[in-house]
Amino acid sequence: MLVDKRQIEGKDVYIFESHSTALVPWGQIRSKRSNAPNLITLDYHTDTHEAFLLHYGKQFKGEYFSSGDDAFEKLRELLLSKIDVLNDASLCEAANKLRNDEHIDAAIGADIIDFAYVISYDGQCTQSREEIKYYEENYGGVNFIRTRFEGPQTPLPTRPYTYDVPESKIFVVDDSEGFEYNKNSKVDQEKQHYDFAIESPYLDRKLLIIDEMGLSAGVKNVLAQDYILDIDLDYFKTRKSIEPRDKKTFYHLIKSAQAVTIAMEPYFVNEEKYPGEEIDPEFLLAALLEHIHSSLVT
Repeated sequence: MLVDKRQIEGKDVYIFESHSTALVPWGQIRSKRSNAPNLITLDYHTDTHEAFLLHYGKQFKGEYFSSGDDAFEKLRELLLSKIDVLNDASLCEAANKLRNDEHIDAAIGADIIDFAYVISYDGQCTQSREEIKYYEENYGGVNFIRTRFEGPQTPLPTRPYTYDVPESKIFVVDDSEGFEYNKNSKVDQEKQHYDFAIESPYLDRKLLIIDEMGLSAGVKNVLAQDYILDIDLDYFKTRKSIEPRDKKTFYHLIKSAQAVTIAMEPYFVNEEKYPGEEIDPEFLLAALLEHIHSSLVT
């Protein structure tokens, strides 16, 4: 399984094509440590599926299926128990049985990663106790999704919020946090939102929420703990998204990470990029590596 390991100004950087391959470098990093580090991941998708779900579905059901099957749960536990971070062949074998959105669950289940914090543009976020209560009281249920343009009809509770720790140990930050949509604006706000991907004010808001999530899990100041910074290139949907005006917070994320892992994901980069944007994995990788280098020499 091809993993391109580089050292950039003393920082270990791992590059690979499919995100499921991340299990291999994460396992190698874990093998040199007494405790599992946390994970902060930037990704268009949330990547929160259970490990080996598609493998089981294809092998035993002939199709993809939902979790909850007792036989699947037994197989999942068996395959997780076989992962040995001291054995690269074991890591590769497990990674080959994963689809590209099952790697985080596999890593947590194998004690390679402790908690994961996901910054993404897609999928269901982890709601706080305060938000759940608010939606129950004001909208009759926790499944109400406020529209970006209209906003909530009554003010949301003031922060800080508290969270129940997900059974998966994967926290997902609300994609709308850090960018305020204006219903009266004629600017293409969706593109503008994507342009903000690694701007400092945007990431600062995400990290504030990640710290609240961490506190709920007994982790004080997530960035002060050991973590791997994981980046899927499909997180960058526009050319401007990889060319921030304010790089300070992103550079701090890089500098403080134990290592950086990068998933090229060429199919999803091309599939998810904003219409008309002239970007590809090679362009994004070159720009990202330059950011990593610059962050470590400044």
